This record gives sequence, structure tokens and C-alpha cells, in this order.
Amino acid sequence: MPLRERPVPTHVGAEESILEIGALSLHASQGLSLVGGGLLALELWNDLEGAPILPRQALVAVCLLAGTVGAFWRIDGKSLWPWLLAGLAHARFPQAAVWRVEARSAHRAPNAAWVTITPPLAWPDRPEDRP
Repeated sequence: MPLRERPVPTHVGAEESILEIGALSLHASQGLSLVGGGLLALELWNDLEGAPILPRQALVAVCLLAGTVGAFWRIDGKSLWPWLLAGLAHARFPQAAVWRVEARSAHRAPNAAWVTITPPLAWPDRPEDRP
């Protein structure tokens, strides 16, 4: 019986898990989120040595909780971090762009049959237009 080439499905749309314990499987992005939260908590714990113990523990708990929530909480199949970045981008950038002519000035040339209208444009991003 001759050997035939068979396609191997490589893009099945499932993340590869790096750790499986029973029903719990941990994907790479989830693992990075947990490790990032833990490293941030450790860094804060070491940097704030002179601070009182209760605020240090509270900051470490917030970092660990953020890493855990970011790892396991999914909204529409996406982790929390893309949603937070989309929210920050939405809040940071304007939702509407409006272009307006500030004022119209009509210059009538002597003995001319028409009027030339040249609107002065206002571009707030140009340095020479800033007050």
C-alpha cells in the first residue's frame, strides 16, 4: 500500500495550553498575565520596603488580583487587556472630527465682475496657529 500525503490541521483556532491540571488548562497568554501580575507585585513589595506593611500588602494584592482577573476573565472570547486598551484608546482620542471655516472674507477687486472669497482656515495642530 503506497503512502499518501495527508494534511495536518495547524490552524484549528484553538490556543495551545502550556499547563493542564485536571479541568484547568492554562494558555500562554494567561500564563504571561499571571507571571506579569506576580512580577509587578514582587517589584512593588521590594521597592516599598520603608512603607507600612498594610499598604504594601494592599498594593501587592491589587497586582496579584489584576493578573489573575486579566488571565481568567474573558469577554466575548478576549481577555481583559485588549478591552482595557480599546477603552483607553476610545477615551483618549476624539470621537468626532469637525472641519469648519472660521470666517469668510470677501475681497472685491476694483472693477471686477466677481468676488473672490478666501476662507482663512484654522488648524489647531499647526504651531503658528496656537495662541
